[in-house]
Amino acid sequence: MRCDAPSGVALADIDHFKSNNDSHGRGVGDEVLVRVADSLRAAISIGVAQRQPGDDKASLLQRADLALYAAKHAGRNRVAAR
Repeated sequence: MRCDAPSGVALADIDHFKSNNDSHGRGVGDEVLVRVADSLRAAISIGVAQRQPGDDKASLLQRADLALYAAKHAGRNRVAAR
């Protein structure tokens, strides 16, 4: 990464969304995603990672992804940081 300014990344995931796609199909799932994006009232888990010296895009995203799954394992509808 070429930027020296503080930066980070956040990943969000709608909890238990896969069951919606499995039960109702991806077309309905896409419609739900649009509605969620409009309202953001669904339970979501968020993983946040701040860039560390030596990070590249892949390592930063990997830490955010690990934080996302830590948030899910902590009870969902949570935020976790790495």
